[in-house]
Amino acid sequence: MEVVAGDPVNPNNRFWWSQQLRSLLGFNDERDFPNVLASWADRLHPQDKQATLDAFAKHLNDRSGNTPYRIKNRLAMKNGTYRWFYAQGETLRDARGTPLRVAGSLRDIHDELERDLEHDVIITRFEHHGCTRKTRKEA
Repeated sequence: MEVVAGDPVNPNNRFWWSQQLRSLLGFNDERDFPNVLASWADRLHPQDKQATLDAFAKHLNDRSGNTPYRIKNRLAMKNGTYRWFYAQGETLRDARGTPLRVAGSLRDIHDELERDLEHDVIITRFEHHGCTRKTRKEA
């Protein structure tokens, strides 16, 4: 995102979404995932949207540059299903801390989180049935 006049909410801010991002979400090109904020923001899961947008705004508005933008959220794929992603971003600022340009990355963590959840369910079942694992010191 190129920030116009140092204003993170300026309607003239220019966005550019990479082809890798489009492909990751199941889109083909700029025709079905245009270079506008809404292409991303409108795909945020309703339960994650406000926290994600708040974290992004907090990052942009911190002129010191000390507030990171790192967050897990769900995005709707082109087919309508949601997947978990880890997003992080950095902002290039002028000498006064005014945001000039934002760049970020998105990593699909859906399968990793699903495995963790399955693992937690199995552990909970074992603990529920009194089958906790003893350490060597306990044995």
